[in-house]
Amino acid sequence: MTDNILINSTEKIVFTLKDTTGTVVAGLGTAFVLQVSKNGGAFGASAGTKAEIGSGWYSYVFTATESNTLGPLAVKITHASIEQKNLTYEVVGSDWSSVPASVTVSDLKAYLGVTGAADDDLLTSLIARAEKAIEVYCGRLFTCAADTTHYFTVGEDTEGDCIWFDADLCAVTTVTSDADGTPVTLVKDTDFVTQPRNTTPWYGFKILSSTSKFWDYTSDPETGITITGRWAYSTTPPQDIIHATTRLAAFYYRQKDAQVFDTTAVPDAGVIMVPQGIPKDVQLMLQPYRRLIG
Repeated sequence: MTDNILINSTEKIVFTLKDTTGTVVAGLGTAFVLQVSKNGGAFGASAGTKAEIGSGWYSYVFTATESNTLGPLAVKITHASIEQKNLTYEVVGSDWSSVPASVTVSDLKAYLGVTGAADDDLLTSLIARAEKAIEVYCGRLFTCAADTTHYFTVGEDTEGDCIWFDADLCAVTTVTSDADGTPVTLVKDTDFVTQPRNTTPWYGFKILSSTSKFWDYTSDPETGITITGRWAYSTTPPQDIIHATTRLAAFYYRQKDAQVFDTTAVPDAGVIMVPQGIPKDVQLMLQPYRRLIG
């Protein structure tokens, strides 16, 4: 099973290094060479922190730049004294870099009334988990920090002059038709307009009648159209989403001290309440943002 690494994280991995006979090799310090390949790209020199743990064990801490691309993350470790070590990980999650900039550990501690730094690592993790839970519950990303490319099928995702998306789009960089043949670039407001016209997120484009361009392919309709941009609800997370993230992270934090997990007792009323999943008040905040798929 491939281990997962959260996108844009600085996670630490540990591993042993062995020679060609299978004997662990100690004493290399940081002299081994470690290279990283992101999503099938060429291997490049590492920029993170290498260390020797002892007894043939070593560690490496990825930089955020090394874990900023979704998909497989391959690690190659070499040294004259060892057999080449190959490791694979899967970068997962959503790029919510704007949300942590708004929902900081300091903000969450203030909301919880927590002082001291003992739980800072836990709070950081809980913010990320709350973000992911909200993403799954609503069926959408609320912001992203970098462009990504989505691919569309001519005749399946298109209907005449219109193309319909499988996700929210809030900013567009490049639109290419006939991407599998002789690519043709379409320009927003010159060749097409957004659907809807005046608000984001967009769920489609419509080619203008004044242009001679159209949705096309040469060999494979599945790769005929590419759209690069910010595939998210908005470039800045809405304030109520930020509050919902704070509220849910706080809920997760308080669960750790519950004597009966996720249970609230009201002895005077003879009632025991067992909340299910995301708290009701957070659900109400999120309800207008849930993406309907049908």
